[in-house]
Amino acid sequence: MFEDAVARHQRVALLYSGGLESSLLLHLAEPYRDNVTIYNVRTGAEFPHMIDFMDRKLSGWDHKVVTSDLTDFFLSEGIPSRVVPVEHISFIGLAAKRPHIAPWTRCCGRHRGDVGWEAIRADGIGCAIGGRCASDGNNLAPLEQPGIECVEPLWHLSRENVMDAVHALGVEIPDHYWDEISSSLDCSICPARLTPHRRAWMAQRYPDHLAAAEALHSAVRQAVNAALDGA
Repeated sequence: MFEDAVARHQRVALLYSGGLESSLLLHLAEPYRDNVTIYNVRTGAEFPHMIDFMDRKLSGWDHKVVTSDLTDFFLSEGIPSRVVPVEHISFIGLAAKRPHIAPWTRCCGRHRGDVGWEAIRADGIGCAIGGRCASDGNNLAPLEQPGIECVEPLWHLSRENVMDAVHALGVEIPDHYWDEISSSLDCSICPARLTPHRRAWMAQRYPDHLAAAEALHSAVRQAVNAALDGA
C-alpha cells in the first residue's frame, strides 16, 4: 500500500503520534523515506517522555511538528469529558452553566485531527497514510478527507496483529507500553482518560501532570453530580 501510494502521488503524508500503530508505520515507511513527509501534531500537553521519543524518532525525516492550543477550547467550549451535562454545553448560549464541558471526541478532533489535516492540505499533499484499525471500537469506518486520499494499511489488523508485527520487526515503541498502557497517551491533562490504571501509572511517573488532570476531572464530576441532583 505504501508503494502504490508513492507511485501514484510521489509525495505522501504520514500521520505520526508516537504510538504503537504509527511507530509501526514509520518503520514500514523507511524504504520510501524520500517520498514521505511526517506530520506530528502536538497540543503542548504531551508527556515529557513522549516528546523525547518523538523528537528522536523524527530525526532525519522530512517532518513537520504541527501545534495546537488547548487553552481557547477549554475556555470557550469546555473541559473534555466522557459524560456531558446538557446545562454545561457552551453552544446552548448564555444559559450554559460554568464550567463549560464538551465531549472529549470534539476536543481530540479539533486539536489532534483537524490541525493535522489542515497542514497536509495546505502543503498540497494529496495522500495521507494513517494507522487506524477497525478493531478499535472508535473507528467505525475508514477516514475520508476532502481532497486527500486516506490510506490505512493497518485497517484490517487487530491490536494483537500490530503488536506481533512490532515484535517481529524489532520496532521501537515508547516505554510505557511495557507498563501495559496501551495507547499513545495523548494529552497528559485530559480528564476523560483517567482510568484507574492510568492514574496509578501517572502517580508514579508524573504526579504533577496527574494533579492537573485530577483538578479538571473534579470540576466535571461536581457538575455531573449537580446535574443528577437537579441542582
